[in-house]
Amino acid sequence: MKEKSYLVIKSLKWIYDHAALVPVILMLFGISTAVGSLYLFAEIAEGVLGKQSFQFDSIVNDWLDHFRSPFMDQLMFYITELGSVLSVAVLLIGMIAWLLIKKHDKWSVAFFLLTVSVGGALNALLKHVFERSRPEINEGVGGIGFSFPSGHAMGAMIFYGFLGYLVIRSQRRKRTKLIIMSVFIILILLIGISRIYFHVHYPTDVIAGYAAGASWLYVCIFSLEFILWMKRRRRKRQLS
Repeated sequence: MKEKSYLVIKSLKWIYDHAALVPVILMLFGISTAVGSLYLFAEIAEGVLGKQSFQFDSIVNDWLDHFRSPFMDQLMFYITELGSVLSVAVLLIGMIAWLLIKKHDKWSVAFFLLTVSVGGALNALLKHVFERSRPEINEGVGGIGFSFPSGHAMGAMIFYGFLGYLVIRSQRRKRTKLIIMSVFIILILLIGISRIYFHVHYPTDVIAGYAAGASWLYVCIFSLEFILWMKRRRRKRQLS
């Protein structure tokens, strides 16, 4: 017990002594997570290119079909609309206005725009590379074009992930941050599930969308954090 306590204290002391390295460590962790997400994407993409039939897709589709009802159709429609281009555009404009007027945070605005716009372009590029046909075509829920990776899933991960990061960053209480993070995670998952529910995407499309979106999101967030950390460090040096 004493040995464990000693190790904990020693670890905390190391973190305190090397506090300046924490942002760098976090950035490396983010890059590692991004690489892991890319690996998952590559594994699924290999099967898609090889025209492989995923048993996982059939299992998930059959399971979700048990929940079909008029009420669920309406609920899932509203959820899937939260991942539409129109919804994202409206929320993006509102968030940018808040960041500029209230926070005067030009760096966050620039990175938000970069993250979302480049993420959208990447999704379009990937769709044309893989050219996977959809399970079903449904224009009413934006189910047109190629299927892999899911644009709604990838877009939700990128947009709501970055939005959640910005909102969490503005909070001080850990409990509030945890609640906000949970809400955004659930929202992102529900948007992906709604695409499978309407049969406009295979489950593997959605997972691949999450993986590709997460890798890009991590790179953008940790790049922004590193820049902000460098700015704070430079400011401290100027004051000292």
